[in-house]
Formats: sequence, C-alpha cells, structure tokens
Amino acid sequence: MTEPEPAPAVIQLLPPEAASNPSLVSEITTLVNQVYIEAEGDFFVEPRLRKLLRTNPAQVTEYIQLHGVYTATHSGHIIGCIKLQIEDPEDQAGNARVGHLGLFAISSSQRRSGLGRRLVEVVEQDARLRGCHIMELEILTPKEGGHVFKDFLKVWYSKMGYRPVRNEELADALPFLVPDITRPSHLVIYQKHLVGKGLVY
Repeated sequence: MTEPEPAPAVIQLLPPEAASNPSLVSEITTLVNQVYIEAEGDFFVEPRLRKLLRTNPAQVTEYIQLHGVYTATHSGHIIGCIKLQIEDPEDQAGNARVGHLGLFAISSSQRRSGLGRRLVEVVEQDARLRGCHIMELEILTPKEGGHVFKDFLKVWYSKMGYRPVRNEELADALPFLVPDITRPSHLVIYQKHLVGKGLVY
C-alpha cells in the first residue's frame, strides 16, 4: 500500500498580536539567522566569533506588528518565513506602490521542495491586492567572482520573473557592514512588475 503524501506546509500571514508570542518570535529569529549564516557567513570576518546575526527578536516583533510576516509551518514547526513591507511613493502622481521582500528563509530540509516559490507567490498575490505595482528585493553580491548561493539566487529569482534594475553601494545602503565584509560587495536590487506595463506572472 502506497504511503500517503505528507500534508503540505500551511502558509499564513501572522496577525499583529502574534508579536506577543515569544516562542514564535524566537523560532522565526533562529530560522532566519541560521539560514543567513549558512548563505552569507563567508562574506564576513570570523562570522561565528562576531556572532553574525541577520535579525533579532526585537526586530522580528516589530516586523510582525508593523509590516507583514508570513510563515510556513509543518507538524507544528516553522520551516519558512518571509516579510512584506509596503512602501507608498512620495510622489503619488507618478510613482508606483512598491512591495519589498525580506527576511526570506527556508529550512535546509525544505530547499528545492517548491516551498520558497509558494511563499513568494502568496506574498505577491497579497501585495497585488493591496495595490502594489512592483515587488522589490535586494541580494548582497560580490562585485567580482562568483558565489554558489548567490548565483543560485540570481537564477531562481530570474525564473520567478525578477530582473536586476540597479546596484547600491554598501557604504551608502548599509555602511555598518563595510568593515566586516571580506570581499568588495554591493546590493543588487531586483524588481518584478505585478500590474500594468511589464506584467509578469
């Protein structure tokens, strides 16, 4: 007899009151930091000694309260998360509403399972319903040479419809990181149009 397929992960937007759940906040924080250490640890000077952290409980709490944090759970455990932060243009007459993706992390046991795509698609749909015309994200990228994980991300986001639109110098965007970076790097900004001209699904 064939074993039944495991139930898919449940994806949900956390309500603001979830910020008062310390165990949930801690689980998200731990997942994000572990994934970013695995993915970007070699960008930094002695990352384990300097306790490289992508985020902390206070920051995650703020994100849940003020923005949108989505989680993917399975068997009572968080196996993925992503943040949607919506930015209204200063010039309402000519600029589009932008949804920023961040805090994106998938448990190592779930990579290449399709969960990452599901999370991004859920967030894109919500952003579209909330009036966003553009999705945007940033990838820390070495200026020269390749990087296994970053090269994978470039291909993966390209398949999702994202395109690089500009580079930002770390000294301008995240100056506090510059002293600890082991190689010249910058932020590559990717965008995807959700509605109107340049529509991509």
